[in-house]
This record gives sequence, C-alpha cells and structure tokens, in this order.
Amino acid sequence: MGPYRKSRMKSPRLFSGLAFAMLFLPTLVFAQQAAVVEEEKFSLLVGERTWLSKGKSDFNIAGVGGVPNVLSELIWDDVDSTVVELSANALFYQRWMWSVEVGFGAISGGTLRDLDFFGNNRTFLFSESISTADDDGLFYVSVDLGYRILSWAVRDKKPRSSLDLLIGYQHWREKYIATKGVQTQDPFGLIGFVGPFPDQGKAITEDFTWDSLRVGARANIEILPKFSFRGRLLFVPWTHFKLEDIHHLRTDLRQDPSSRATADGGFGVLFDATLSYNVWRGLSIEAGYQLWDISSGEGTITARSLIVGDVQEPFNEANSTRHGLIIGINYLF
Repeated sequence: MGPYRKSRMKSPRLFSGLAFAMLFLPTLVFAQQAAVVEEEKFSLLVGERTWLSKGKSDFNIAGVGGVPNVLSELIWDDVDSTVVELSANALFYQRWMWSVEVGFGAISGGTLRDLDFFGNNRTFLFSESISTADDDGLFYVSVDLGYRILSWAVRDKKPRSSLDLLIGYQHWREKYIATKGVQTQDPFGLIGFVGPFPDQGKAITEDFTWDSLRVGARANIEILPKFSFRGRLLFVPWTHFKLEDIHHLRTDLRQDPSSRATADGGFGVLFDATLSYNVWRGLSIEAGYQLWDISSGEGTITARSLIVGDVQEPFNEANSTRHGLIIGINYLF
C-alpha cells in the first residue's frame, strides 16, 4: 500500500495465532479416544447471542493522480452497538453441516474525525473536524457449509467434542450518521471558524458494506461433563467493499449520494471463543469474547460534484473492526 497505510491494531494477528492453538492443539491430546458413534441422520442447534461490541471504521483516499497520497481520512471511533444475533446450525449424518447467522443492532455512541492534508504521508494538515456519531445501526448475515473431520470424548455413543472445517459467505453493513460538528484545526484559515457548525443536524452519513468469503475451523471441546469450550477461527481471503457517503452540508455535492467507492481484495479475521454450560437436556448457556477485523484492498472513489460532474480519485484502504463480550443461549434438538 505504500506510505499512506496507517498502523493497524496488532491484536487481530495475535488473536489469530492464539486462536489457532486453542482450536487445534487440544485435538492432539484427545484424538486418541476412538469409539463407535451413534449415527443420527439430523440434529439442529438454534441459538441467540447478545454481543456487547465496540467498533471502529475508517478509510482514506488520495488526490487526483495520487497526489497527495493521503488527501482525506475519515475515522469513526467508539461506535458502540449491542448486537442481537439469531443462528441455526444443522448437522447431517454426524458429518455434513450448514449454518446461518443474522445479526442487527443500533449505534449508541462514538465520534467522527475528518482530516484533510496538502502533503504526502499525512503532512500539511489543513482541516480537522470532530463530530458526534450517535446514529444509525448495523446488520449482518452469514452462511457457512462445513464438514466434521474429527469427533472424540464419546459418551452414550455420542461425541462430546468435535472439530469442523468451514467455508462460507458474509454480508456485513454498518451505517453511521454524524452530528454536532466542530472545526478543531484550521491552520491556513481556509474554513474561517472553529464551530460548532451552524446546522447541528446531520453532517455526514456513511455506509460501510462488506461482502466477504471466509474459511476456517470450529471446535467444541468438552472440559467437564456439563462444561465445554467452543471456539471458531475464520479467515477472510477476499472481500468486496462498498462505501456510500453523503456530505449534508456541502451544497456543491450531490446528495444521492455525494460519493461512492468500491474496492476488492483485502484480508480479515473473525474469531470467537466461549465457555458453555449445559443447563438441562439440550439447553445450554455460553459467555465469551468475539473479534472481527477486515481491511479492503485498493479501489476508486467517485466524488459527485454539481459543478464539474463526477471526479474519480484513488481509494487507498478501508477497515472495520468490532469486538467485545458475548453471552448466549442455545437449544439442541
């Protein structure tokens, strides 16, 4: 990406290594337990999870012709959301599986930092503003197909631990609305005031949309007769990113939207780990932690000016991260 790439949080890479060990090393210990497994033609696990998540999304673009290499950068930080997720996991003949997850939530807080530069590598800052991000929400849906490659810890002719390989697709959308903007830096006097801006309604609306392929593994490991560890590690080898932006206070830009960006490629990691307790028969509860982190490849952004028409500029990179505690309830039929 060159010098315009800003440093990313290191934790997703660390979590990738830790999660890999948590998912795969226990199989070396328990794999030797072989037994006859009662073959069930079909089982279904349905569940609900509540994700107390904290999020961050950002992107940066270059100027026309790539100069400067970072012209503008927008950072949505601390965009918190309590996400409700509904899921269904079907298992056929103790081997083949299919799962679907649907999640939704509102954005309950955060800030937008909007920076503009004259020079390469984020130098000669000529504008910085801070706005309140107190709206709108997020939605995602994912579908996975899988195959159970290993089962062990068999009791009552049923496996209590397993390892599955997964491949699937995810659609993830987050929408933010910024209000109450304040100009915090104007070193060249181009803006002419520090704010707050006269209109304290909507300032900027942005939609971040990710359509991603994902591959990885899922493990369920019985620790005690009623306690289990559940973990999942998925990598995103490719994603299609789309951004739609409306600058509500810019009368020189169209409002349907003001700009559009697309980018392909990128990389991401999705990880969750929980401890589960079997309450009664097929009913269980769980609690743990979940992390998502996805970055796009390069692309283009089209600014839709009412004066000169559409103008294309290089789109450097976008990133969305969301992480936090999860609690859930499941029932196995």
